[in-house]
Amino acid sequence: MKPLIIIPTYNEVDNIELIINEIQNKLFNYDFSILIVDDSSNDGTLDKIELLAQKYDNVKLLKRASKNGLASAYIEGIQYGIKL
Repeated sequence: MKPLIIIPTYNEVDNIELIINEIQNKLFNYDFSILIVDDSSNDGTLDKIELLAQKYDNVKLLKRASKNGLASAYIEGIQYGIKL
């Protein structure tokens, strides 16, 4: 099983690309996945994540229908990872 980095987001359009690029640059020798759990951002974050997912095969997106909070985002991310 490869490592899964879970990143909860809500309206992070200004930060998400920097975060993903930094992770990719620092861990380029490793086999890992990044799961972004988004709480229905309305600032363009989802569009940015979808572009990053096209650029990087290891970036996945879990869209949530509403803003449900940080703890539940991590729980859903972990549940997603268990199913892999």
